[in-house]
Amino acid sequence: MAAYRFTAELHHVGLNYGVLVPRHIVEELGGDLYILVRGTANGIEFQNRLVPAGDGLRMLYLDRGIRDACELEVGSPVEVELVLDLREEDHSVPPEVDAAIASIPAGWGVWEDFGAARRDEILGWIARARRKATRTRRIEQLRREIRARL
Repeated sequence: MAAYRFTAELHHVGLNYGVLVPRHIVEELGGDLYILVRGTANGIEFQNRLVPAGDGLRMLYLDRGIRDACELEVGSPVEVELVLDLREEDHSVPPEVDAAIASIPAGWGVWEDFGAARRDEILGWIARARRKATRTRRIEQLRREIRARL
């Protein structure tokens, strides 16, 4: 499996931080809207999804753990190595998330309205929490987001 290496500047986009993936790499990875990848950012391992960033580009978002470990700030150069992640994704809703959604009247309808890609993004974000407190906080944030859409 081919590995793709590039250096890009860290950007702040809304609430997120990430790097733009060069167009030729996106094309070589298949050009899908959402591309599951794994690799390293300044030597720190990650598994993530490349997401649309407009004009055929994709953004690789870097979570706080990676940014802190690499001491990255907006504008910092990031050395990235990517490979296509061919592992099967788990699309099942964990019991704690299930309970949180079910506790809200019409919560499942809002959850379905998010769309498959957004639901996968949310489940991955919750699953990547290293501490129970972080996971609990993220589930509560999901509950607030669902309530706000009712």
